[in-house]
Amino acid sequence: MKCLNHGRGCNFKGNRSEVDQHMKDKCIFYCCESEEKGCSFVGSLTEVNEHEDLGCSFNNSNCEENEIDYNERLKNIEKKIEIILNEVSKPPLPPRKDDEEIKKLHMIKLNFLEEQNKQLKKSVHDLKKQNKEIKNQNKQLQKDMTELKEDFNSKLDQILS
Repeated sequence: MKCLNHGRGCNFKGNRSEVDQHMKDKCIFYCCESEEKGCSFVGSLTEVNEHEDLGCSFNNSNCEENEIDYNERLKNIEKKIEIILNEVSKPPLPPRKDDEEIKKLHMIKLNFLEEQNKQLKKSVHDLKKQNKEIKNQNKQLQKDMTELKEDFNSKLDQILS
């Protein structure tokens, strides 16, 4: 069985448990979530998580850009969910002599894809929550600016009178 990151350059091959362990601890071919935006960071799962948690330079923090970033990330996550669902729904390989091993490999792949699907759904939920918070902050800022403008105009009128 090949590492699930073989499409990104990982050449590791092994049995189910070896690949599982490799993916968790040793594979260094994980990519940043911002890969589609131009981020070329590649590393172990831990390194990629740290890179993203510390603030990938391809993730914008400007409020207006966050909404764009949120929509792009949501589209990317939805695409990944669709790919996972397509992978899960593919028909199994035809029976062979090593059918039991193939079933085990399919179960590993299914478990891995289901876990990715859970993580992606959680990311969607978190992004929706973050977007709602940003919109609320934006409304509050607009309200504050309106009050400041009214105060300024009132004081200006007093000075000019």
